[in-house]
Amino acid sequence: DATLWPPFAWTIIFGLILGSILTIFFVPAFYNFLYRKQYKTLISPVASVFLFITLLGVTPYEVLAKEKVTFKDAMEQSKSSNIVYQATRNLSISKNEFSIKWRSTYLPRVGMELERRYADEAQVQSTPVGDIIGVFKNTTSGSLYLQNKLFDASEMMFKTPAIKDLIQARQLDKGRAEKISQYQTAIIYLSILETKIKLNSLAELRSNLKKRKSEVRRLFKLGRVSEVDLLKIDSSLDDTQQGILELTKILPSLRLSLGKSLGLSIEKDTIDVNNFVGSLKKLTREASDVKPRNREDIKSLQVQIESQEKMLKSINYEYLPKLSIDLRSHYQSPTLFQDERWYSAAVVMNWNIFEGATRSSRKAVNLARLNQLRRNKQEAERQAKVDKDRAKGLLSANLSEISVRQKGFKRALKVVRIEFARYKRGKSSLNDILDAEDLLKDLREKKDLVFLEFVKSHIDLLLAQGYPISL
Repeated sequence: DATLWPPFAWTIIFGLILGSILTIFFVPAFYNFLYRKQYKTLISPVASVFLFITLLGVTPYEVLAKEKVTFKDAMEQSKSSNIVYQATRNLSISKNEFSIKWRSTYLPRVGMELERRYADEAQVQSTPVGDIIGVFKNTTSGSLYLQNKLFDASEMMFKTPAIKDLIQARQLDKGRAEKISQYQTAIIYLSILETKIKLNSLAELRSNLKKRKSEVRRLFKLGRVSEVDLLKIDSSLDDTQQGILELTKILPSLRLSLGKSLGLSIEKDTIDVNNFVGSLKKLTREASDVKPRNREDIKSLQVQIESQEKMLKSINYEYLPKLSIDLRSHYQSPTLFQDERWYSAAVVMNWNIFEGATRSSRKAVNLARLNQLRRNKQEAERQAKVDKDRAKGLLSANLSEISVRQKGFKRALKVVRIEFARYKRGKSSLNDILDAEDLLKDLREKKDLVFLEFVKSHIDLLLAQGYPISL
């Protein structure tokens, strides 16, 4: 029961806890952060900074990506993007609006009214039986009331269900936003893969040119070729190296875009092209037409149309009378009667026959919104059909192109071997070999990129048909 010791004890406990946290975590992390260049520590600098920020109560927006970012991981992580957040926020707002409307329509209202009235003088009426005070000079009155709607056709039959429909529409919008976010992430992911494929193609060309250079140098020492051939090889190597450097500069910006979409910090190469292309080859063998289905955005527009139609009908039903119940506990002092407190119950009918011609204006506004929603739905259906037909056409074209590119690559590989054999026998020039190598590089690149084009068309078809983006 003492007033001194309990607060004093809690102060000591809090101080010990805070001091332990600072001693065990904060001080070593901060020391490691300052002197990590001078001493070898068990904790990494990145971990030190992360721990330091965390202990300060600041949560970093980005976290480091794991060892490998697969396409499936990217699709899952993209659901936390900003566009999905906005859709989730709109869904939450609609739920709150429905909750407000439902409670105001069906739940009772409880309140209190108080009044203190002053008059300049009391009003007294003289009668044969004596004076009767009609109005007291100072009067205090009040009531505690409970009111509840019994019948309101406009609110109960149309407005409340209309807002409930909006929740379903916002849920559908959220699902569509997730798919759009997945699509945007997939496009960035495929752009990174495309750049890496081009880099691999240039790296393969550089490796082949180095081998050719060694052979050309050997032939030069034997006096069978001129020094010009060596210079041509070096020039081709320089051009290839320049192309590699240009593509290497593009990759960090693409990784930054992907990290922004995923909420991660992708600071190194975390995408394996070979495994991904292998999965695409399997996908091409199993590719089939995607069955049509109603997209979430079109469903959402249909639900919004139905909701707007209910809102329009609710205006017509405002002409009907509204019924409510009113229960009150009254108090007044002074009073003409013996009891200062009494109770009352009433069924109230409210009939708004004319509201200053506002109903016709509100009808016009709601009708304009309804027509706009109908036009938006028709446009969305037409655009969905266009997107679907376009994606199917590209998908079919890419499927046929895959086999063509594979055959072309095999022929170009054979041409390179033949040209180099002829060059060693002195029957062709170095320019023929370099042209064949460039052709081989282009066909190798196109052979791999055609799989990405196929996946891009497949993703376009999935988005057009309203399916989640997956492989």
